[in-house]
Amino acid sequence: MFRLPVSGLQVTIRQPVGEDDLLLQESRLAHTDLALQLVARLVDAVDGSAVQWSALSITDLEVLLLLIRRVVVGDLIEADTYCQQGECGARLTLSFRITDYLSRCRSRRPRNLTSDGEGWFRFQTQAIKFRLPAAADLPALAAEQNPYRELTRRCIQPEKIPAELRRRVLGAMAAMAPIFSGEVQGNCPECHRPVSAYFDIPKYVLEELRALGTRVYEDVHLLALNYQWSEKSILMLPRNRRILYAELLQQHQAGVA
Repeated sequence: MFRLPVSGLQVTIRQPVGEDDLLLQESRLAHTDLALQLVARLVDAVDGSAVQWSALSITDLEVLLLLIRRVVVGDLIEADTYCQQGECGARLTLSFRITDYLSRCRSRRPRNLTSDGEGWFRFQTQAIKFRLPAAADLPALAAEQNPYRELTRRCIQPEKIPAELRRRVLGAMAAMAPIFSGEVQGNCPECHRPVSAYFDIPKYVLEELRALGTRVYEDVHLLALNYQWSEKSILMLPRNRRILYAELLQQHQAGVA
């Protein structure tokens, strides 16, 4: 069971089945839309309530993706990159644990904020209200030449406010819903200088899960051919169990040969 940092929603996460692997292999959706479909399949609210996943803050969506990765693959992330310092160019691996990564970025609600109960907030002494950027905002922002301006138009009312007050509102939004995608740091093993790489959470998690699920077609073929199971029944198996059956069958066939 996990609690999301912004909404406080408590959720459980299940292992993917073959149908989820097919979604990852065959979908041509943008990262945000694909992430929301995957979340809707793998995540449930503990209290059994229906959740509009697209209404979650971007922060909660990114945290959910990291938690799915932790449940499915594990806590340790290792990403290959290279040293950008001068002529070095050495290959290296940046590694960190999801648990540690999440602990460094916490949601904090500033004082003197009131909520209308429908996702909008205001400072007690100001007539301006704002909401946190949601996952549903991302597809529209991707089509904008100036996504920052469009985001503030969507999330702050009225749109035109003094610059100092705008900075205060944006600071409150950043404290309440910090963006988890960002730079991760390390040191080059060759030149020993600092190295950084941008960690795009939706892109990284979805591409890793897609790569892990590429064997779904081979597994279905192998199990259907030998056990006469239907495609539907095979695709409903949890991924780890399907892979185990396929590997046992391959070991048996190798031993017989």
